[in-house]
Amino acid sequence: MSILGCWVAPTKVIVHVDTLGGNGLAGAGGISKLFTFAHASTVLAGRGNVAFLGMVFMLLQPRVGLGFDDLEDEMPATLQAAIDLDTKALMRGPQNVLLAGYSRRHERMVARYWELDSSIGRIAKHLVEPAVIAPGRGGDGAFRGLPTFQDVAALARRQVAYAREEQPDWPVGGELICAEIARGTMTISTVCTL
Repeated sequence: MSILGCWVAPTKVIVHVDTLGGNGLAGAGGISKLFTFAHASTVLAGRGNVAFLGMVFMLLQPRVGLGFDDLEDEMPATLQAAIDLDTKALMRGPQNVLLAGYSRRHERMVARYWELDSSIGRIAKHLVEPAVIAPGRGGDGAFRGLPTFQDVAALARRQVAYAREEQPDWPVGGELICAEIARGTMTISTVCTL
């Protein structure tokens, strides 16, 4: 299991993930749960099986020159294609996928969040406004404006505890990675060890 958070303001988006993951065969270790489309000032992040998320990224990557809006438009078909290609059942149970970046269509920063459950064939899309926190409890992620890295670190530590309660055998934690995205810029930072 993983942690994921995103806050959206008109001129900036902050996305955070943890880095501890595993495949059940080689044990747990550091793994990327956040992928960049640098040309589009856009990130793809997720919670659930990182191999499935990597498949989504690989299917979107060849679409040269696409901006955030184009990537968002491609997501439903791409998510379904990834599910169809998932012959090894990488996606067991719920999977969360987030796309965040600058939308020319809306002339502001935007984030979209998909909840997938292959066991029931459901894909639900949500607008992130102002935040999404997974796992989370009531009030988590509620800040005046965008959170500081200290705010994100405190929340991420709670999320790790929540995730360990939900799935005690799944790896979660490692390093806290934050992406700050604005039109034309992207900064990715390791904030702390969780």
